[in-house]
Amino acid sequence: MIRRSAWALAALLTACAAPRAPLPPGPPPPPPVQAPDLVPIQVQLSPAAPRVNESVNATVVVLNRGGDEASAATGAAYDVPPNATAVDLGTVALPHALFPSQTASVVVGPFVFRTAGNHTLRIVLANVTPQETNSSNNELDLRVAVLPPTTPTKPGAGGAGLGLSPLTTALVLAAVAAGAGAACLFSRPRPPRALEPPPPMPPDQSPPPIWPP
Repeated sequence: MIRRSAWALAALLTACAAPRAPLPPGPPPPPPVQAPDLVPIQVQLSPAAPRVNESVNATVVVLNRGGDEASAATGAAYDVPPNATAVDLGTVALPHALFPSQTASVVVGPFVFRTAGNHTLRIVLANVTPQETNSSNNELDLRVAVLPPTTPTKPGAGGAGLGLSPLTTALVLAAVAAGAGAACLFSRPRPPRALEPPPPMPPDQSPPPIWPP
């Protein structure tokens, strides 16, 4: 009885130690989903150094870093002034579809900055079709130093209203004064002179008459 139990245990251990047949391979994993990935990579202002209440346009360059075409998208611009809330400057649509590694330019504007100082121009891409799998790179910030408005020229401030420099204005005024003095000098009546005898008659140089005729 003990021997039979030992033989059974040995057979069981031998069966467990024997190599198992490999399982058949399953289906391959699905390929990764291809999707567009739009990124704003550059923004330029015109003019580059804007002033308060001056008309400004922003040109934004958009790149598709994804593996699929983006058939549509929108780009919005926001002005974040110092110590103030963001101001919506406008939204534009992508001008055409963007294939992978392709770029496109969109123009936002015209718009104006209301205050002087250091502003942030924020570009935000949205409404990408088909939907992106990565939307963490859809924003771009540009620091903008907005200058104060140009001081208007008061009427009657010399030649400043004509855009003349102070030296040019002084020369023009001096020339006008000199011309007025000369005109006054030449237009003054001459004082009367004493009577003078007429000039002497020239001698008669004609030949004497023939006599008798």
